[in-house]
Amino acid sequence: MPFFALTKFPQTLAQVHPPLNGLYADGDLACLSAPRLGVVGSRDASPAGHYAVQTLLAPLIRSGVAVVSGLAYGIDRAAHEVTIKVGGRGIAVLGTPLGRIYPAVHQGAARALTASGGLILSEYADGSATGRHSFIARNRIIAALSPVLLVVEAAEHSGALHTAQFALDLGHTVAAVPGDIARSTAAGTNRLIQDGASVVTRSEDLASLLGIEIPPEPRPQLTPDQEAVYRALSTSPATAGQLAARLSWQPARVMLALSALNQAGYGRSRFGTWHPSAPSSS
Repeated sequence: MPFFALTKFPQTLAQVHPPLNGLYADGDLACLSAPRLGVVGSRDASPAGHYAVQTLLAPLIRSGVAVVSGLAYGIDRAAHEVTIKVGGRGIAVLGTPLGRIYPAVHQGAARALTASGGLILSEYADGSATGRHSFIARNRIIAALSPVLLVVEAAEHSGALHTAQFALDLGHTVAAVPGDIARSTAAGTNRLIQDGASVVTRSEDLASLLGIEIPPEPRPQLTPDQEAVYRALSTSPATAGQLAARLSWQPARVMLALSALNQAGYGRSRFGTWHPSAPSSS
């Protein structure tokens, strides 16, 4: 794989210790010019962790943010998966040579990242012997490439917290998703917040830290039935039964349209009475 000098990469890579001469790269180096967000966390990610990654990252990726992570199990894999799903550009940093993806089951994800304009990086030449120390060393590269580093789930003593410390040493911004105090993988993230990390609960929180704006989602197109129910609601709030009488429809037809309106943000129910509303992107 091609080896590139540090001049091809963000200047912060020159500040890491142990120092680097350059990196092996597979993919498009141009994605390094995009706003970059590092995402790290537990290999034993909870459903809540996966949900946080999906909901927080997708709007940012659509806005052109490149997600940097380590292609490990758990939160790393979730971050790369949402990048691929949304069609964004991701950057994966390995603790092994480029020709030996670890874990091997993530080879498909690595190929998908490069196929969509992303990048796979390693400091190790093919044939190099690597071990646990290599993955800890890998974390300093993730931190250096990430002006903002998001920790989603992490135990008190974990690689994710090592990455956070590398980021702090470089003067980068560290953010964390608060977690359930009953889970050991929330102890590290909650401690980061206690120590001053930025609290993240919305995509907009990360956009602000990155200095970008998330464009509003386009309003969904309504079907004729949904348009009719929305117009009827705009006359005055009503129950589903009242709407059915108002439109001379079967109740099931009204409920189907109301459910779609609610999902699209055009209607909401309060104590059984439906009210019109406009999506937040209006």
